[in-house]
Order: sequence, then structure tokens, then C-alpha cells
Amino acid sequence: MGGVLAASIWGGRTISRIGRYRAFPIAGTALISLGLFLLSRVGASSGYVLLSVAMLVLGAGLGLVMPVLVLAVQNAVPRPEMGVATASSIFFRSIGGSFGVAIFGAIFANRLAYWLPKELPASAHLSTEKANALLHSNLATIAGLPAPVHQGLVDAFSNSLHTVFLWAVPVGVLAFVVSLFLREVPLRDSGGESLAAAVVEGGEATVPGP
Repeated sequence: MGGVLAASIWGGRTISRIGRYRAFPIAGTALISLGLFLLSRVGASSGYVLLSVAMLVLGAGLGLVMPVLVLAVQNAVPRPEMGVATASSIFFRSIGGSFGVAIFGAIFANRLAYWLPKELPASAHLSTEKANALLHSNLATIAGLPAPVHQGLVDAFSNSLHTVFLWAVPVGVLAFVVSLFLREVPLRDSGGESLAAAVVEGGEATVPGP
């Protein structure tokens, strides 16, 4: 969230100053792809530094993409249609998020069912259903398990999560490729005029941003 907040504020202020937005989704989707790849390398023994860096990179990418895409949609339609365009953008984003949760949740569940029998010691005599129930219990219960069982659960969970993030990397790359085709329309100011006319020598805008 720190990356999202910082990148959103910086991106918004920069766009208001220069009147251009196309480069931000391109850079953002590249950072998202990199962040997802870094998260796919995080394992049970990884330290907090790698995890924090990966989440920061991913957050920065999201911060550069999400607000800018709404701005691009609003800027590309006539003013009377701005409400419909904004609502449609948010609606399709929600639909995409729902599909994403369902698809990647199914991948995680599938991989977890694969890894649990492999990582848990045979002496534990735990079925996949019982192991799944343990993973959904509280941390105190998991921490109190015998060391081999505890480590097996952690490794199975980590391996499954690794696959989820790895499968998400091509989605980020696809978003990057699509963003390359984003057409940049000159930004309008609050009065509906193009900001291009307000840019003076040195690249500074003399009117407020949109």
C-alpha cells in the first residue's frame, strides 16, 4: 500500500504538470510484471527484505496504472458521457477482479492438493482435507503442530503460492503489451480545454490539472 500511495500521488502530480499520461501505464505494467515475478521467488525461507521489496514494486506498478487508466477513459470521451465511461471502467475492473480471484484461487487450491501429500510426512497420517483444515485454523494451532508437520504445511503453502504468482506474470506482461497501444489524447483542464495550450517554455503548465 505504501507503493500504491506514493506512486499514485507522484503520478497524478506529474501528469497534471506535463499534461501527458501514456508513459505511466506502460511503466506501471512493467513494474507489476516485475513485482509478480519477484513474489513468485519468495519461499518459506525468504526474508522480509525480499518480500517487502517485491510488494513495494508491485504496489508502485499498481499505483501508476489504476488511477491513470480512469483518467485516460474520462479524457477520451465527450464531457456528457464522462459519468457513463467512468462507471463502465470501474465496472469492468470489478468484473476482472472477480474473475482473477476465482481463477487464481482455483490454481492455488489445485497446487495445494498436489503439494500437501508430497510435503507432509507419511507418519503424520493426515488426509488432504485434514491438512487443509489445519491451514485454515489459527496461527497458534499451526505453530503448535509437530515440527515435521508444521514444516510440511508451510512448504506446501509456499510452493502453491509460488505457482500462483508465476502464472500471474504472463498476465502482467500481456497488460504491458496492451498498454503500448494506448492512444494518448491531450488532457483537458477543468474547463474542457486542452492542456497543451497551457504548456509554456520549459514544460510547466500554467493552469490547474484536470
